[in-house]
Amino acid sequence: MLKNVIFLLSLLVFGSAVKAQSNSTDPNEAGNLITKSLKLPTVKEVGKKEVKGIYLFTVELDGTVKDIKVKDSVGYGIDEQIIIQISKAKDWKVAEFDGKPRRIQYRLPLVVKLPK
Repeated sequence: MLKNVIFLLSLLVFGSAVKAQSNSTDPNEAGNLITKSLKLPTVKEVGKKEVKGIYLFTVELDGTVKDIKVKDSVGYGIDEQIIIQISKAKDWKVAEFDGKPRRIQYRLPLVVKLPK
């Protein structure tokens, strides 16, 4: 199932000197943490080969994740599962802007290819 999930992580950056990332050096590993336990419907149940969604969340000054929101819903009960997995993500590096710690909002677009 993990091979079928395409994970893209992009920052909403409003300044050129902002730095933030998860403790995982490979963005695909961060995606695996979020998507590894999803229970997906089949192509037959949904009528599509893939579903897409966008999720927003904020990394606080202490490295915790807050304010998780669904911008574009995947549907089929998958959104709720993704929100749970994002909320379990811990120990994010705090963003810095001009050498000062800052909260940062992440935008997580997901394309999930469904099993047959």
